[in-house]
Amino acid sequence: MGMDFIKQLRGFRKQRLLNPIGANSICLYLILFEYDNDLGFLDWFTAPNSVLQGLTGLSLKSIQRSRNELMQKGYIQYQTGRGNSAGKYRLCDLTINSDQQSVHQMSNNTSIECPTDDLQSVHQVSTLNNLTKLELKLNNNPPKSPKGETDMFEGYDFSQRVQTKLSEWLRYKQERREGYKPTGLKRFLSRVENALQSYAEADVLEQMDMAMANNWQGIAYDRLKGKERPSPAPEKSREVPADILESQARQQAALEKLKSGTARLEDLL
Repeated sequence: MGMDFIKQLRGFRKQRLLNPIGANSICLYLILFEYDNDLGFLDWFTAPNSVLQGLTGLSLKSIQRSRNELMQKGYIQYQTGRGNSAGKYRLCDLTINSDQQSVHQMSNNTSIECPTDDLQSVHQVSTLNNLTKLELKLNNNPPKSPKGETDMFEGYDFSQRVQTKLSEWLRYKQERREGYKPTGLKRFLSRVENALQSYAEADVLEQMDMAMANNWQGIAYDRLKGKERPSPAPEKSREVPADILESQARQQAALEKLKSGTARLEDLL
């Protein structure tokens, strides 16, 4: 898609003035926008409902209602997944070719008015207000380049799929105000690396999804007991048997005598 982060975010802000949406829909869109940004702004991307529930704090029904509103009002496109597959999202281009609206004007309206019965808790109202403040902040401070995340995983043999999931987990921990300090992050990544050596990648990522969906503090690796990878077969000994070594020595000695002309008939047998 080649989406421009800043232009799209400003377009979203202006689009809301022209085509207003509810507070839950604002929250869902900003999470989808952040999710797609971490993936490099794909044309279509997959986002499981369980993950969106964990990131937004919304119920499944609220996710569905907000998604429908965003679709009807031209903010996103959505394709239902088949079977147990998650649905696919596409962010519509909201770039508006008009004069830039000043951040100062928007800062006077950072508080989002929304009915309490449409939210699950007062904490969610605070979260939405913080998201709007974050939106204003990002207008002046573009996000760090993807290289920053790549450097974080330097020295670890993580697949791209694992790196994406780890980035998602780190955002989740920041939202819980449980972000890692450098030493803690290294220990966490090392533990993930050990888990990937013991268990299948899909099983480890599933546990991370489950932890985020259930708002757990950590990843329950103990639930994977019994699913360990089979231990590699021991290498066969390469030691040459003594009788073969003795036979090779006799043959070598016979060849030396043959070259020197001192070989006897019995030496060659």
